[in-house]
Amino acid sequence: PYPGNNTPPLTTPLIVKSRHTWAMNEPIPCTVAMLTFNSSATLPKALQSIEGFAELVVADGGSTDGTREIVERFGGRVVDQPRASQDSSGRLVNYGVARDHLRRFATQLWLLQLDSDEYLTAELVDDLRGVCVSDESGPNNFTIQARYEVDEEIVDCATNYPMSHLRLYRVSACAGYRGVTDEEPCVTGPQGELTSWFVIP
Repeated sequence: PYPGNNTPPLTTPLIVKSRHTWAMNEPIPCTVAMLTFNSSATLPKALQSIEGFAELVVADGGSTDGTREIVERFGGRVVDQPRASQDSSGRLVNYGVARDHLRRFATQLWLLQLDSDEYLTAELVDDLRGVCVSDESGPNNFTIQARYEVDEEIVDCATNYPMSHLRLYRVSACAGYRGVTDEEPCVTGPQGELTSWFVIP
C-alpha cells in the first residue's frame, strides 16, 4: 500500500502495542512536518510514503518549480517559512526556527519530522501507527533509524550505522526546538527507539 517501500527491514522493528482498536484504513493520528524549497524532483516519493497519515504541513521557502502544488495535490497544507528563519536573501538558515514554526500548525497528537527527499519504509509506517495509537503511558518521543540509498539501492553497511534521529514526538511534550542547523526538538518524558527505518537518498 506504500509505493516504492517494499525493501525488507535489516532488523526486527520495535512494535509498540496498543490497547485501542484502530482500523488499518483510519488515518494515523500524526502530523507530518516538512520543509521544502524547489523540491519537486523528490517530493512525490516522500509524500507517497506518508499517505496514511492524518495531516501534512509543509513550510515552503518560495518554491517556483511546482512544489507547493504537489503538496496541495497530496492534501497537504502549505505555509511560508518564517522570515526569522531566513537571511536577507530569503534563504533558509535557521532550521530550528522553521521547524518550531511548523510545530505550531500541528493538530494531531504526534508529529513526525521528515525531509522532502526522504521516505518511509512500509515497516516503519506500521510501527509509527502502533506508536501513535498507543496509550499515553509509553515514551513521549522516539528516535528512528535511517538508511542511505544510492542509485535506488539501499546501503546495508556504512561507517556511521546505526544512525538514529529524533524524528517523532508527542506534540504536547515539546516546548520548541534547539539548534540552528543540527536542530532537535526539546521534549520531556521518556524516549523510545524504533529500529525500522526511513531512507535518505
